[in-house]
Amino acid sequence: MPNRKSALIAAVLVMLLLLSAGFVFYLYAELSAASIGYIQYYQQSQYLNATLQQVQATTPKVTIALQFTPTPPTKTVKPNTVTFLTGYLTVTNLTEVYTPALLTANFTVTHTCTNPNATIQYSWIPYQQVYLLKGIQTVEIPAGIFPLSIYNVQPGDTITIYMTATVQILWQPVNAVMATQTVTGEFTIHVVT
Repeated sequence: MPNRKSALIAAVLVMLLLLSAGFVFYLYAELSAASIGYIQYYQQSQYLNATLQQVQATTPKVTIALQFTPTPPTKTVKPNTVTFLTGYLTVTNLTEVYTPALLTANFTVTHTCTNPNATIQYSWIPYQQVYLLKGIQTVEIPAGIFPLSIYNVQPGDTITIYMTATVQILWQPVNAVMATQTVTGEFTIHVVT
């Protein structure tokens, strides 16, 4: 009887050993296939990144001209006022741009005030985009600040608002940068009675 019991235990242990060995071989095969797939993906990703860097490096660069025009550049307001400012950005010298291209103008706004107790709050359109096709020479982009809230000011105070536009032109097939340039426009606000 004890021999039969030992033989049964030995047979069960051998079956468990064979079963676990089968799982190990199966999992090893799956792991090998997954790691080969990952290595191929990684190599392809590296190749595509190198190709993209090469395209970026060889993309023709162009020189553009920017001008920001405040309309009007000077404004008078009464104390504790909500108002607006407008202007436009002119981008020229676009004849050398490879098309199709995407022109993006990103706007930021800062200010200074002669009165340190003044409260100046504003919102603006943060960016504008224009698709450029062959033959476009000039693009005019509107820019505005609204609402422009001016509080705690006195007659004689002067507020200067700076609107900075950074223009980037991307060659669309590969999103390669052809030009980047920045210009700042200045608005002057005089507080009157």
